Amino acid sequence: MKRSRKKIWSLLFQGKGFSPKGFLVRALWIGIIFGVLELAGLRGNTMILSGTSPTADAGDYGALILGCIYILGYWAFVVLTPILILAAGIFHLFLSVRIFPGKTLP
Repeated sequence: MKRSRKKIWSLLFQGKGFSPKGFLVRALWIGIIFGVLELAGLRGNTMILSGTSPTADAGDYGALILGCIYILGYWAFVVLTPILILAAGIFHLFLSVRIFPGKTLP
């Protein structure tokens, strides 16, 4: 049990920051976080964009903060995830195709 949990954690957090695997891990994390926000039902709090409060109370700052968190998560999922996936593919292509024989990219 402990070994399998350790294996799962190593798969999720493995990967150097500036590598194709690191980009894919970050894209996966953004997707997981957005999925949690979606399952929590925070989409209803995005009514703040039109100037209305999800609850009838105009001073409900909790709903305002949750709506902003959902909007940031949505934009990260829609904008950053495709960029990270494309960057991982392009970076992997550059690493696999050697431009100069005998030289490696940093």
